[in-house]
Amino acid sequence: MVRRTSLGVGAVLAAAALLTAGLATRANAVRSQSPDLVPASVASGVLDPTLISRAAEGPVDVVVSFSAPLAVDRAIAAAGADVAPGEELPAEVRVALPEQFSALKRATFDSLLSRGVSVREDFANLNSVIVHLDGAEALKALLSRSDVTSVSQVRKMQVHLAETLPYIGQPQVANGNPAYRGAGTYVGVFDTGVDYTRSAFGSCSAPGGSCKVAGVTEATQADDGALDSDGHGTNVSAIILGVAPDTKLFVADVERSDGFIYTNDVLTAVNWLVGRKNAGFNVRAVNMSFGGDNFVSNCADDSGIGTLLANGIQPVASAGNTGYNAGSSQVKGIGGPACIAGVLSVGMTYGQVVNGPGSIGWGGSPPICIDSLPVQPDTIACVSSSAPILSMLAPGYSVTAGGLTLSGTSMASPHVAGAVAVLAGAQASATPAQLRSALTSSGVQVFDSRIGRSFPRLYLPAAVNAIGPSNPPPTSSSTTQASTTQASTTSRATTTQPATTQPPQACSPWWACFGFVGFGGLGGGGSGGTTQPTTTPPSSSTTQPIQQSCSPWWACFGFGFH
Repeated sequence: MVRRTSLGVGAVLAAAALLTAGLATRANAVRSQSPDLVPASVASGVLDPTLISRAAEGPVDVVVSFSAPLAVDRAIAAAGADVAPGEELPAEVRVALPEQFSALKRATFDSLLSRGVSVREDFANLNSVIVHLDGAEALKALLSRSDVTSVSQVRKMQVHLAETLPYIGQPQVANGNPAYRGAGTYVGVFDTGVDYTRSAFGSCSAPGGSCKVAGVTEATQADDGALDSDGHGTNVSAIILGVAPDTKLFVADVERSDGFIYTNDVLTAVNWLVGRKNAGFNVRAVNMSFGGDNFVSNCADDSGIGTLLANGIQPVASAGNTGYNAGSSQVKGIGGPACIAGVLSVGMTYGQVVNGPGSIGWGGSPPICIDSLPVQPDTIACVSSSAPILSMLAPGYSVTAGGLTLSGTSMASPHVAGAVAVLAGAQASATPAQLRSALTSSGVQVFDSRIGRSFPRLYLPAAVNAIGPSNPPPTSSSTTQASTTQASTTSRATTTQPATTQPPQACSPWWACFGFVGFGGLGGGGSGGTTQPTTTPPSSSTTQPIQQSCSPWWACFGFGFH
């Protein structure tokens, strides 16, 4: 569907092209006029500062990203399409994007062949490339290119290892009239694989057909022959189907035999998933229950997030299970890719009463942290990573799905990915930005006393109402009211205490619509790790930046900061 606006699309695109050129010229000027190109690139948000010492020590592989907005402008022109602000890119533009990405890459690397810069791994559908640098001089040569928007490390991540459907109001929307169950949608899952022979997926002999798993791929080029190496991906995939029973899954195994997940394998999976979208499958979300590093502000896009958003696919990622140590006043932040702008980052709450006496110790011996029993619903587990940029919370304690019971932010994230499929099924024209807004503006507010802020906990009936379908479901239920009245005085105070006042955020530049930091100052990664409670697992919380009060036209296509 093409919606018209009073501002002509041609004028908009012309303005966008001028703005793109102006931004690129200004950023290039800032870098080139600096006495030292490398510090200037760190200051402008182009370079991950951790790479300075690594490049000085010798050869290093990095993730290089190019201007997605510039490529989108060119793809729109090449397709001869009319695209109004706020619309998802039409199919003919998405199909034209890979060639525009390729043109940007060729222009850069053709000029750097003799300067110690070489392509290690390309991804046809993405604006990102894995590049080998011979050392510090090669890094400077790469940074001299104004169309390079970020240079970041190849991150090493781990899976984030919690019954929850009544708690989030899923039965009300799944059994209503009409029923909202994610019909006609597909969700990507990047994880440890999936055992599709289990009953949760249809007891399939192979993906496709009537199987709930539409397709699988091995993204690591090291297939061990197992459908799922440890069950993590099976549990995550089954949680998505629990929330959105009529969606189907595309699953990529991104974990290597050493137990870690690497950025280049994630990019391989993103490239494959975008290919599924371009082949005509209505992929609307992707879940990534893993991460690495810790960040309290947005980090560089090293995981193809801008390309996913440009293709109408909303990324969802777990915040991490590093929490903060007992007795410490510092919360460590959330991991990457959860820290990337445009990602729905998800922390963990308890979705049920866990009675005591005793306590829940997270993370082995000695534990990372301890929650005292009893705990109430909407309690944030001490192990759950948090930061001002966290988007929302969801249940993650002791979640049984696919024949497995696991706990952690890994289990919270797929609840939200399934919710995205439900909302996209209810409102087919919804953009990623509209889906994010519906989810984060409608949840039950839960206060995280560790950082003095409240975050929305997933509540599906209210989110479906917010997306604007016909015949929306009721927004309250006896289940929710019961969990509220069960809460202790301490729990209620935690839930209702107001968040600290945050300064208003300035409007983002138009190229932030694609989830890219562009020339703004951000760094790169996210917190990871796997934790299991020694008794009963607790819940975790995550937060997104405050929604901006201004929505200029360059909030285009539904991408950006949220």
